[in-house]
Amino acid sequence: MIKKLLLLLSFFSFTLGWTQTIKENNLYVLGYVFENINYPTNFFLEIRNDSIYFFDSNNKIYQAYKNNKVSKDSIQNVLIEKGKESIVLKFINEDNTKVDYTFFKVIEDVSIDLKNIKKILPKSTFETQIDKTFSSPNSDLQIKKSYTFSKDSLLIINNYFLENKLMYAEKELVPYELFQKNNSLFLEIKQSKENDTKRLYQIIKLNKKTLSLVYYDQREKITETFKKSTLKYMPEKEFSVCLDSHPKEYYNGDYTYTKGNNYILSKIGKNAPLAKGNGYITIHFTINCAKEIGRFGVEQMTSLYQPTTYNPELIKHLINEITLLKDWPNFEQISYHKDIHAFFMFKIKDGKIVDLCP
Repeated sequence: MIKKLLLLLSFFSFTLGWTQTIKENNLYVLGYVFENINYPTNFFLEIRNDSIYFFDSNNKIYQAYKNNKVSKDSIQNVLIEKGKESIVLKFINEDNTKVDYTFFKVIEDVSIDLKNIKKILPKSTFETQIDKTFSSPNSDLQIKKSYTFSKDSLLIINNYFLENKLMYAEKELVPYELFQKNNSLFLEIKQSKENDTKRLYQIIKLNKKTLSLVYYDQREKITETFKKSTLKYMPEKEFSVCLDSHPKEYYNGDYTYTKGNNYILSKIGKNAPLAKGNGYITIHFTINCAKEIGRFGVEQMTSLYQPTTYNPELIKHLINEITLLKDWPNFEQISYHKDIHAFFMFKIKDGKIVDLCP
């Protein structure tokens, strides 16, 4: 997949769809390829007066287009969309399929202690609360994510809480790099097990107490602000996605559990804590290419589909039992789909698990 994307860039000879006359540098970071998939790459686009440059995080220039002054929104097989803070390039292939690159203007209003970066980050832990993981929907879990930096690796821990009670915890150790572009500071993280894709985060605030990162998802700017913390404990469970992008949905193919719902009900229902009420508990999760499970989300509803809460011990039981399921079918892996988003909706009647879908 990466080779194909680079090939597109290597043949990417066009003039931009607007006239650029300002003298200062304009730097854009590639948020993702494919808006609905959010495939990560580490490219930049820079406009210097009327010239355009494409280069990666190692400053390798893939193409340069100089003295371009054509005011159009397309050329040959490339559509160009320029927004206030973004540039979208859409390549139209011979079979009419499209590949879209979405670049975002680098943020200039930052607060970073550049002189003391090497003193601040190594052996430091920063923590934040997120609404959901990148892979799974969530409405009820409180998810605390922490970053612990060493010299050349980053320990990422997700702690999943419900009513301030720990439901589950998982960790992954990944390589990272810090680098500067035009006085802007970026964090490059490799979270994909199966290839060398890397996602770029712009650091907009960094001091001894705070770390703020910006990344992008479906044209939206996502800001995560971490506060200095301590590494309270180390989870035993490890989980990494095989590709750091939106996973494939389980219903886009036959991906139901091989032993069937009755087996799951029997296994998970056994010794399940009791709850009060009638309704549904949905556990969202991600299955990676090694058939490992992680990145959870939870939604709790009454029988009338209104928000409610159930016994946290039951939620904890469901999550931990789901992680033990091993007999998942094989699925076709393609270059930009390596993982699966799935869910189980448990029906609760008089506090007991009585049914399961899908």
